[in-house]
Amino acid sequence: VAELGPLMTRMKELLADKVIDVRVSDWLTDSHACLVLSGAGPHGYVDRLLRERGREAPKAKRVLEINAAHLVIEHLRTAALNAAAADKVSDWVTVLYDQALLTEGSALEDPNRFARLVTSLLSDAAANASK
Repeated sequence: VAELGPLMTRMKELLADKVIDVRVSDWLTDSHACLVLSGAGPHGYVDRLLRERGREAPKAKRVLEINAAHLVIEHLRTAALNAAAADKVSDWVTVLYDQALLTEGSALEDPNRFARLVTSLLSDAAANASK
């Protein structure tokens, strides 16, 4: 877990206005990340249902839990140590957070931004794979 320090610090900085904390999960096995409630507040799915019915749900910041054993997190850990990759790490962290929102049933704040980021990151990955 200590080797994740720089990545977790970066994630906390990037997501400070969206999550309470970023921590290593004790229970994730297949997923790279998820959002969990910290105390009281509606689950993302309930929040979405309320908004769809024209009601406002109290905004509850969640905790982003990451799976330290997942290959995506391992690659991000390595990239976070590389100053030249700082912009891409920011993009990946944003996509991971948005994926966690989608997984829990929440709506994305900016679906167009998400689509642009995914397209950019897939383009980079495809270019690197063809080398």
